[in-house]
Amino acid sequence: MFKKFVDLFKEVTVGVLKQYQSSAMQLAKIEVATLYLKVVRIVREHLLVFVAMLFCLLLASVAIIVVPVAVVLCLPLTLKIKLIILAILGILDIAVPLAFLNRFLSETTWLKISKTDTILEKMIGS
Repeated sequence: MFKKFVDLFKEVTVGVLKQYQSSAMQLAKIEVATLYLKVVRIVREHLLVFVAMLFCLLLASVAIIVVPVAVVLCLPLTLKIKLIILAILGILDIAVPLAFLNRFLSETTWLKISKTDTILEKMIGS
């Protein structure tokens, strides 16, 4: 009689454990699927941003470089003056963005924007 009770207990325990394992696997599969969908959404958003930036870059390059060059080449000026104007435009096309990036990406600017300098002053001053 005791052996039957032990066997019954084993069967019930194994059944419960299998059911728990099955439920845990289902939950894990649902979690993995949810994470996969989130990753796909994030990759899609980043790809959209990348394509938009590439489109803007191409549009800006046409507007900033090609159009002025075409206008200068169509002007009724001598070749020497056209080359001087194109050189000035080329220097401006490179120098202005570099100056902006140098200013905007400097460490002091980022310290000011993030207000890290004031936090450090408060911490050191305390």
